This record gives sequence, C-alpha cells and structure tokens, in this order.
Amino acid sequence: MAWAREHGRMPGLTLRALHSAELVDAGERFDLVISNHLLHHLQPAELHGLLRDSLHLLASGGLALHRDIARGRLAYVGFALATAPLPSTHRRRSFIRADGLTSIRRSYRRGELTEVVPAGWTVRSAFPARLELRRERTDD
Repeated sequence: MAWAREHGRMPGLTLRALHSAELVDAGERFDLVISNHLLHHLQPAELHGLLRDSLHLLASGGLALHRDIARGRLAYVGFALATAPLPSTHRRRSFIRADGLTSIRRSYRRGELTEVVPAGWTVRSAFPARLELRRERTDD
C-alpha cells in the first residue's frame, strides 16, 4: 500500500486496505471487483465469502473478475526453471521462488475450481497457467 500510495496518484483514485466484508457493510458498489493471485491463499469458507461479497459489491452491469494461477506440472517446472538462474544472493533475500512454487502447488486446476464455486460463476483457462473466475451482475 505504501508503494501504491506513493506511485499510484491519479485523479479519482482512492486507495484503501479493507476486507471485502467491510465494503459490503458500508454499502459500497463498484463496476468492477477484481483480485489477482488471491484464490489459492483462501480456505473454502473464505473463498465463498469473497465470492458472496463480490456479488454484493457489484453495481448492476458490473463484473467480478478473480484471476489466479492454474496448478499444473508445466507451470511448476516452468517457474522452477525460470527462477533457478536467479543469483543465490537474490534467492536468499527474496521469497519469490519458494513462494511461487508453494503457490502453484496450492492453486486450483480448472475442474477443481469449477466444482467449488457457486452456480453462476464461470471458470476460464488463460495463458500461461492462469485461471479466470468471473461473473457479471445483470440485475439491480
């Protein structure tokens, strides 16, 4: 948030660090509700809470879009190979490689995510090794 506040200044942009339930409780509505690389960090009840909150936060005609990593052997091996050449000093100071590999292991496959999300949500595959969970709000 500190980086975003320092570098993300633009007219009409407000940055807040809140739980989605706090926005729902405040009666907020948005045209777009997004997350990136979050779903694999959530327990099933937290995932369902996020999706429920996403729908409450959407204005009519709005879109909820949650993108995440897709678990797979190619994703895991590709990330492992891509990060292997990082200098050992960088790997010791950064958690990017260990965290990335853990995230891939914890993430969903397309079919798994499709099975756990409520009706009305669409799961799409994207390149490379990504999943996209989306839902439009068409009612008011």
